Amino acid sequence: MLFRSVDALRRAEVDRRHALVAQWLAHEGYEALFLFDEDSFAWLTAGGRGVWGFPNPADQPFLFVTERHRCVVCSADQTGRLFDQELDGLGFQVKETAAGTPPGRLITELTGDRKVAADLPQGPMADAAASLAPLRSEEHTSELQSPCNLVCRLLLE
Repeated sequence: MLFRSVDALRRAEVDRRHALVAQWLAHEGYEALFLFDEDSFAWLTAGGRGVWGFPNPADQPFLFVTERHRCVVCSADQTGRLFDQELDGLGFQVKETAAGTPPGRLITELTGDRKVAADLPQGPMADAAASLAPLRSEEHTSELQSPCNLVCRLLLE
């Protein structure tokens, strides 16, 4: 087939990266991972952008990942843009906060009694930045860093 669905390829890449995170969670003994860093957001979403000029870091969307689920956490006024422009069809669930509400309470709810880590730790979360770095290395990351790169790759095939 000459043309393939960009979304299908990007979804496969997101699934592959989620599997890497699931393996990492099992290996490190964590039940969940928070990804607050915009580079981590882009990596797991294969090019998605969650941060668009939010002056307050507390307003920025972030990801919550377990072995079986991946979820974007954002305010209700961000959900439409994120799913229309960045995450549609990629298998992400959504957890919303009310617009203008800091996500602290929702983070506490998601964390519960779980052993959790984060790429930018907050509170009692373990600092996982160093041990996550190898997942994002060239060895584990394909060239599908953005939809634009994916389109270019498909056109060259």
